[in-house]
Amino acid sequence: MNTQPSKCFEKGTLLSPRNPNSQRRESALWILESKSLETDRLEKHITELLEFVESKASELTALSSQCLYDVFCGFSPEEGQHSVILKADLLRRLEVVPVDLVIDILVDNL
Repeated sequence: MNTQPSKCFEKGTLLSPRNPNSQRRESALWILESKSLETDRLEKHITELLEFVESKASELTALSSQCLYDVFCGFSPEEGQHSVILKADLLRRLEVVPVDLVIDILVDNL
């Protein structure tokens, strides 16, 4: 695919390389981190990742018979913000390839 990951790990490598007794990865992991700022809206991060997915649709579709993959977004809302709107046109773009979208909402309890 000619895209370098932000991080990647091979199946069978140690979860904690400094601990030789740690568990081993059950599968390979390829991570591409968002280039948007952490303070940018979640929609911008998802749009950036969808642009990547759309540009690699044929490759990702071919890989879908050999592996599982998803798009994961961590979201830590500012104080008082507890919702995100993902517009329908953005959600329709997820249909390009069989990809799951995982949104992890991190809320600080005061």
